[in-house]
Amino acid sequence: MLFSLFLRKKGNEFIYLGPNTPFDGLLELIETKKLSIIAISMTNTAPLVRVEKWIQACLETNTKLKFAIGGKGVLRSQRTVTPSVLYLTDSNWESLYESQFH
Repeated sequence: MLFSLFLRKKGNEFIYLGPNTPFDGLLELIETKKLSIIAISMTNTAPLVRVEKWIQACLETNTKLKFAIGGKGVLRSQRTVTPSVLYLTDSNWESLYESQFH
């Protein structure tokens, strides 16, 4: 949620969905609302592989989407940043925003 508030401060509109939001229908919401950045916070590493599979399915449909994944679940994992998927492993959101999303 904090990253979403950061994005709002930067002038971006966002939709906040709470924890345990099901994947069903999210891609349609993303397309309907014309969202370009999807921020996901994970407190647990267990669902990370499932989330990454969902992200890949979304990118197959819309290659312009950007994903930012952060939280304690990501801090404990080793992931590779791609042009479309960024893992937030520190709190320097300002430089991240300028380099990746602006």
